[in-house]
Amino acid sequence: MVIDELLATDLLEAWLRRRLLDQLTALAPPQDLAHQFFAASAVTSFLRQSQRLATVVFESLSVLDPELAQELYFRLLAGEATIAELLHHPDVRAGFGQAGSSSHQGPTSLIELPDNLLQPLLSCRVGSLCPPIQLEERFLLVRLLHRQPARLDPSSLSRVEQAFMDQWIATRVEELALQLTTQPPGEWPQDLVVALPS
Repeated sequence: MVIDELLATDLLEAWLRRRLLDQLTALAPPQDLAHQFFAASAVTSFLRQSQRLATVVFESLSVLDPELAQELYFRLLAGEATIAELLHHPDVRAGFGQAGSSSHQGPTSLIELPDNLLQPLLSCRVGSLCPPIQLEERFLLVRLLHRQPARLDPSSLSRVEQAFMDQWIATRVEELALQLTTQPPGEWPQDLVVALPS
């Protein structure tokens, strides 16, 4: 039997996933099922995370020395220089012996950023300079240039619904793999979908 052979390999979960997708596709197109069963969850999830799903554009300067980061922060606050000017300032490179890197970043979704960068960008106003942020061994000086609130348009809703569907499929495949490896062959399910998500 196919399942006996698959139990002896690491292909069982891939085979179960394929069979489950085939059975789901026989019921309706996958995007229709995702919408039917996960639209409410997708909207709820979006509302809970809408701030974190906003996109931002920011500029940053990165240095290794925390004291240099503080000094540059105060110079930027005082309007003595811009991030672009500080990157090329001789004191930043030669005087402190460190290479800096400046960049405009974005638009990027806040949720894709590390937490210690996400939180300051969530709370600061557009145009504001954030106090030095430690990111691993470096210190970032970040100025938020633009923030675009997230919108739940049809394509975004579809992506979130599909993510929920993918998670349900992965969970169902794990359950089925466990069932097949722990139960005698006579008790194996013939229909892998068994119960659609509620």
